[in-house]
Amino acid sequence: APVFVNAGFESPGATGGVPTGWSLFAPSNIGFLTTDCRATPPESPPAYAGSCSMRLNSVAGQRDVGVSQAVSGFIVGNTYTVTTQVANYFPITYGTRDTIDFAIRVLLAGGPDIASASSDSLGLGDSTTMWTQFSNTFIADATTITFEFAAQLSSDRSFLIDNVVITAVPIPAAIWLFGSGLIGLIGIARRKKA
Repeated sequence: APVFVNAGFESPGATGGVPTGWSLFAPSNIGFLTTDCRATPPESPPAYAGSCSMRLNSVAGQRDVGVSQAVSGFIVGNTYTVTTQVANYFPITYGTRDTIDFAIRVLLAGGPDIASASSDSLGLGDSTTMWTQFSNTFIADATTITFEFAAQLSSDRSFLIDNVVITAVPIPAAIWLFGSGLIGLIGIARRKKA
């Protein structure tokens, strides 16, 4: 099955740099900081799993920044879901609510399949202790697909992602029954001809 390298961001790389296995797809301060590998960072929840998470930080003028990774092992035509856990970092701006926008992009050959949300739409609100799951389901059109995880903000705001996972969506049993029935009918038709 296709898997991300360093899916839990437990190999952080250089301070303030890109974690092992990932690439920066837009130049800005993505802020993967060693403080995000502590048990309890001051402004945000501890990592969802392990001791590290990935902080995506956009700054004014760099609205769309984040990390990407090309993943191999897909079967063309099969359906998959990519999920990540998402949490707020700096959820309060001077005592007022600050909605945090972010996206998962699946860069398919026929055009990107984009799923985007905000901290409010996921129910994070102003919480500094809550992780929630965010996902995007797509049909693979290549054996290698690139994924982007982006901060989309107009101000200097951040969110955390952790535990990035790809799962294959099982084919419904009815499809298998239909397929085997169709093969059986073809076999009967061939016998009748003989």
